[in-house]
Amino acid sequence: MKKLIENWRLKLSEMEERPLESPGDHNYRKKVHQVKSFIDSLNFSLDEQEQLLEDLQKMFDLEGTPL
Repeated sequence: MKKLIENWRLKLSEMEERPLESPGDHNYRKKVHQVKSFIDSLNFSLDEQEQLLEDLQKMFDLEGTPL
């Protein structure tokens, strides 16, 4: 589970650092940063972490763009 959390944080970091391609990308990057900070600031139980990851994965496709 810890590895899954670390992989998700890495993915969020990569999404946060992607090149800006349109005016909307700035707001998108800001939201990604907020999600990453939120995950880092909380101490969830393993069940809560799994649910959070599932919810986040529903929000983003595998390419790191909003669904």
